[in-house]
Amino acid sequence: MHPISREREILYTVLNFVPAIYILHRKVLNFEGAIVVMADSSGFTLESVRKSLIRQEDTLVFNLIERAKYPIVPQLYDDGNCPILPGSSDSFLESFVKETEAVQAKFGRYQSPEEHPFFPDKLPESLVLPPRTTQILHSAAASININKAIWDIYINKVLPLIASEGRDDNYTSIAGCDLQCLQALSRRIHYGKFVAEVKFKDAPEEYTPAIQAQVTFSHYYTDVANQLLMPTIIIMIS
Repeated sequence: MHPISREREILYTVLNFVPAIYILHRKVLNFEGAIVVMADSSGFTLESVRKSLIRQEDTLVFNLIERAKYPIVPQLYDDGNCPILPGSSDSFLESFVKETEAVQAKFGRYQSPEEHPFFPDKLPESLVLPPRTTQILHSAAASININKAIWDIYINKVLPLIASEGRDDNYTSIAGCDLQCLQALSRRIHYGKFVAEVKFKDAPEEYTPAIQAQVTFSHYYTDVANQLLMPTIIIMIS
């Protein structure tokens, strides 16, 4: 058995979460309703979704490669080890992400349905008006956020695949790379909501029985995980 097979299996499971959760939310909350669209959504097609997925995967692979330039510094991830917040139970990375998300939230980052904060309870109100965009997703989509699982798997499973423990005092640069990886991974995984929606929009009569039967398509997400992880791992070991 390949030594990384178990880690990849766990990541495949995470990649499979969102479409499954999303279609079940559609069933529970408003299965009989139509797709929620507030304006013309003719540009939302399977082809446009595919192109977005490719761009996101390229970004994620690049970010993982950048992160691999640094070692894993345990002090960044230990709870209660943030020197700028004495007495806090947060790790350095948690504090870094919370503070960064707070700034980004003020400038409207999380008004986009493609973005999901890791600490949603800590965000200030946006200072920017919501953009005038077409609402594509079912209203159930807003309640889907699996970033806690993504965080745990990134720290405990993905990082050990691309880096080794070592010493580096440049905590901020490492935390910045971690945040870029986490956000790119979150965006790509949660984009499964758009995949599920566009497929349902194109063929509701075909996907309705699958939704009712709670069917997921794990083989597809296995392929996605291969596309994301393997180029990075090959570069790391070459």
